[in-house]
Amino acid sequence: MFSDKTQSSGTVELSLYASTSDDDGKIILMVRSIADHWQFLEGADVHVLADGRRIDLGHFRAAGGHVETDIGVSTIEDVASYVERSALGQMASAKDLEIEVGLYACRVNSKNIQRLKEFTMAIPAAMATK
Repeated sequence: MFSDKTQSSGTVELSLYASTSDDDGKIILMVRSIADHWQFLEGADVHVLADGRRIDLGHFRAAGGHVETDIGVSTIEDVASYVERSALGQMASAKDLEIEVGLYACRVNSKNIQRLKEFTMAIPAAMATK
């Protein structure tokens, strides 16, 4: 959760998801934003600092979004991109990991680094090199 004075709620929530494609084994990273208004209509540049080493994950394209009005107004949107297994491996093996999505940056806690490591180890090596 990030403080953001441009939001009437005062915050933006970002979540990171990882998946593989059954068809070709490519690794997909997706960032979901929950905010009062659109954050990433043009996508977002994503960078990582893994133990002080900068990894440029490139431009994540807008991958969908919608507005929910059940409890107030929330704009939910996703940006996503394919990433190389080597970049994911560097992220998963880091002791100190920070991620920057557009204007927002945060440190990833050790529990979530461990989850990333487990995800990376579960991808069959042959599948992820296609």
